[in-house]
Amino acid sequence: MKQQDKKEKQADRKTLDRLCSASGLLLSVVCCIALIHVQLTIQEHHRLISNSVTFCDQMKTEILRQVQQNYGSRQVMATGRHWQATKGEQETVVSRQKRSAPDDSQQKSTLTASEVQMLIKQELGLLQNQVCAKDHTLCRTGPRGNTGRRGRPGTRGRPGPQGDPG
Repeated sequence: MKQQDKKEKQADRKTLDRLCSASGLLLSVVCCIALIHVQLTIQEHHRLISNSVTFCDQMKTEILRQVQQNYGSRQVMATGRHWQATKGEQETVVSRQKRSAPDDSQQKSTLTASEVQMLIKQELGLLQNQVCAKDHTLCRTGPRGNTGRRGRPGTRGRPGPQGDPG
């Protein structure tokens, strides 16, 4: 009887040991899969961030290039040359510059931050005008909604006197 109980306990212990080792192995596999999944997610986020940064850098350089190009064309128009030069006249136009006027490379380097901001605002305004010209429904003003109470914050004062009845 005692031997049979010992054998049953040993069999139960072996089964329990197998079950524990199998569950430990399964837990290890699940943890490895979860770790791989997290690593792949991190790599995907890193790729998205780096792509967005490069895209933003490209947009920034493109906007600055267009701003400087338009600034140069506005400078040409400001000097009084509103006519279009032909191919033969372009060579004379380039060679006939005022000595006091800085050349294009100096003009690009002398833009201040406020001038750049102003030029960017102008460019954005022109882009908005182009969008509005193509589809006026995009530029309609929406409902204003509740703008809130105006004046100084705080509790309201005493109400005024009652009006005449009737």
